Amino acid sequence: MIKLDDVRDWKRSIDAISALISEGNFEFGGDGVVLRAIDPSQVAYVFFKMPKASFAEFEMPDAKIGLDLVELAKVVARAMPEDQMLLSFEGSDLILTLEGAITRRFKLPLLDISADEIPQPSPDFTADIEVDAKILKEAFKDAALFSSSVILRVRGDQLIIEAQGSQGNLRTVVPSSKRIKISSSEEVVSKYSLNFLNNILKEADGADTVKISLKSESPMRVSYKIGKAEIAYYLAHMLL
Repeated sequence: MIKLDDVRDWKRSIDAISALISEGNFEFGGDGVVLRAIDPSQVAYVFFKMPKASFAEFEMPDAKIGLDLVELAKVVARAMPEDQMLLSFEGSDLILTLEGAITRRFKLPLLDISADEIPQPSPDFTADIEVDAKILKEAFKDAALFSSSVILRVRGDQLIIEAQGSQGNLRTVVPSSKRIKISSSEEVVSKYSLNFLNNILKEADGADTVKISLKSESPMRVSYKIGKAEIAYYLAHMLL
């Protein structure tokens, strides 16, 4: 059994994963809880890890279990702010118990998701950026006025966000500052889906630091913390 005294970070984490992944395998073991999955369109890879230190109790045998993440998100959404959450197995089901003013016990069937071990991608990135989530979210909202995709450029100590469409175009310049760290070994230009990027940033709070790694015409890496948990996305690039 594992126990969480505060369900909020778990809820945000499940929402962040299920924004792209409909079902996947959770691994319970010495590292805590880990998930590695590719979205159905094979455009994005998700890595999630919530360490044991996040849990009030972690007495769970090493196991890999498949779950419907959309259904899990619906159940976790029913948690009240003061609830504690307990997870355990019973036969071929996951038992999720919410204990607070009342006790609710949900049973979710385990899925047999046959998948080979998915290695975490490791592109040779040439630019790294650390920026507040709010800045990125607002820039992508601006870009969505004109296009369903966005071009990201890194020139020296500047991140340039561009969108082009039949109704107009946008060019946003984000310079390096105390709140924004930009480093690159060469100029970078690459194009990505705005829909995927918006889903990726869905659970990043405004003040959260988002880390981005880029390389020209290559997949990008986007990561941020949810409490003590870490979530990282690798998003395939689009043709320029």
